[in-house]
Amino acid sequence: FRRVLFRSGNDVDGWVDATGETLTDSTTLTFTTPQHSVDTYNIRLTFADGTTIITDGFTFRVAPTVTSVTGPTVPGAGGDVTIAGADFLNVDGAIAASAAPQVYIRTAVDGSTPAGSWVLIDAADVIFGGSSSLTVTMPEHALGVMDVKVVNWDGQSGELSPAFTYVPGVPDHLGVTWGAGNNANPSSAVNNEAFTNQPKVTVYDSVGNVVTDTQYNGDVTATISSAVGTGTGATTLEGTATGTISNGQYSFSNLALKGKIGTYKLTFTLGGS
Repeated sequence: FRRVLFRSGNDVDGWVDATGETLTDSTTLTFTTPQHSVDTYNIRLTFADGTTIITDGFTFRVAPTVTSVTGPTVPGAGGDVTIAGADFLNVDGAIAASAAPQVYIRTAVDGSTPAGSWVLIDAADVIFGGSSSLTVTMPEHALGVMDVKVVNWDGQSGELSPAFTYVPGVPDHLGVTWGAGNNANPSSAVNNEAFTNQPKVTVYDSVGNVVTDTQYNGDVTATISSAVGTGTGATTLEGTATGTISNGQYSFSNLALKGKIGTYKLTFTLGGS
């Protein structure tokens, strides 16, 4: 074996030398091509006893580009997005080891905080929609702005930064604290006087992210009921029963019990958005 050259199928004379030719055995030859324009190329192999030309031996391809991600927000619990771009490659019958693009995400740079490490999305969650579109089910993740990278089976990649944002999901459950963060329910109350420690109610999504008033601006309402075997129906809840929202937390300022002695249960209900 002596030499490897290649040229475009449309080029009559412009043979270009490859480098690093290594003949492993009688059936395997490896070599390196320099950077070249996108096209399909013929290969000319020169041996001591003659020359062989392989038509359409390989193709130079461009790296993929990522132009947008929709929707631009994803619930912290995860959700579907569409990645738009160009030159996404799917299974190519001429390449035995080919595959659909891989998709990676990482936390984007935030001021002086560097970007996070790339995390590979499960292949089962990536649907190839053509050379310009991928549908991806993003996993659960901490809230924040994210970058996206698409890697073709030939190793070339394209990135978009920033690409989308993880935000709180829909309201799922409530958390109650009392006063300055004390989680204990008040053990007693003075008839018709506002509780010394007033409740604060926080709205959470299904994975525990605080749902702020940017995502939800419905009401949280307090109601009173007697516990089993104690209290009477004559007792009422006084004060403003609908909380005031700020950054996902509803505050109550003047709730009080008015009526007979007993043990009572305070219930908080999430209203419509």
